[in-house]
Amino acid sequence: MVDIVKSGVDALNPIEPTTTNKDYDIFKIKKQSGDEMTLVGNISPMMLTNGDQNEIAAYAKKLLQELGPGGGYIFSSGHSINPAISLESWQTILKIRKKYGKYPMKSL
Repeated sequence: MVDIVKSGVDALNPIEPTTTNKDYDIFKIKKQSGDEMTLVGNISPMMLTNGDQNEIAAYAKKLLQELGPGGGYIFSSGHSINPAISLESWQTILKIRKKYGKYPMKSL
């Protein structure tokens, strides 16, 4: 990740949370890159398809509260919004974004 930051990359997208690579964790990447790179996404389409609404809301809130303060995070899906995602799940993340996604954001 240090090499990616040093190469001048401004944003990293997608950051898919379902990868098996333990180092490709958005929270670890944020600690490594600081404010040198914007991170995008990380809401798993699989979670949006199969997760319950409380799980989806809790993870979306965690992303905003841990990655949003100070900027450098774009709230979005890990890679897509596919037809299997229910309207209810999509509305859940939109409600979380509306409630917690306004700047300036405060850390936990």
